[in-house]
Amino acid sequence: MSHDLRLNGEYATQNLDLIHVQNLQLPAGVAAPDIWNQAKVQPCNVSLKLTLRTTFDSAAAADTLDDSTIHYGHLCKNIRTACAIVMPARDTLDVIFATVHTMGFKSEFVLSAAEITLTLPKASAHGGVVEMSTNTTFDAAGGQLSVVDRTSYKQLQIMTLIGVNASERTGQQLVVLSCDLIAMNVPTTSKNSLLGLERAIVRFVQDTAYETLESLANAVLSNMVSDLFKDTTVHRVHLKFEKPSAVVYADAPAIEIRRQIAPYKP
Repeated sequence: MSHDLRLNGEYATQNLDLIHVQNLQLPAGVAAPDIWNQAKVQPCNVSLKLTLRTTFDSAAAADTLDDSTIHYGHLCKNIRTACAIVMPARDTLDVIFATVHTMGFKSEFVLSAAEITLTLPKASAHGGVVEMSTNTTFDAAGGQLSVVDRTSYKQLQIMTLIGVNASERTGQQLVVLSCDLIAMNVPTTSKNSLLGLERAIVRFVQDTAYETLESLANAVLSNMVSDLFKDTTVHRVHLKFEKPSAVVYADAPAIEIRRQIAPYKP
């Protein structure tokens, strides 16, 4: 769903200029569920991918930062200033979005898309990371055309009984799960936090004894849909399961399922 995946659409033939910021540390952190699912202040980094509406050729030709681009130094400074106090993760994401959106207004609005990702490096009890992101496309006046919100649990290391061979049925082995929960074009007032779900997701994996990753993936998805999303807005779920010990000469074979679980308004 990321805006840079539209390879068969308008972006396939366009020249694109983008601005990236990777892992900018927020000065106050955020309030979010910790590994015990308790709201705690914890470190948080933000990464940005901003797609410009036109190229920054005029800035390049003059060797100066003009209205064709955004000064990433000022952008980082403004974000850190806006995040100088502790806020919930969802509020922090909204504040950063507002900062980016404001800086997009020059002589005209210079952004066509903005992807903002918060990373919580200490929020996982299973060796992974937790991320919350929003990906917005804009019209020429700065109005929002589409919004994709994503909560991700990445590289969760989970021991479970899995495998076809007789030896594999004698004990648990490691699977690595990455999970994306995606909501599309949900009004701000209706957005729900999907942080703090790691324990439940891990339990769905641990409490199984399937032979194949395919069966495990479908069962975990079914449990997530029936138990976790009754009062939340989730339109799509992506689950990727890796089994590192399955093939000696590969890092890990993996299977991935991507499912729409609720209708959404385009």
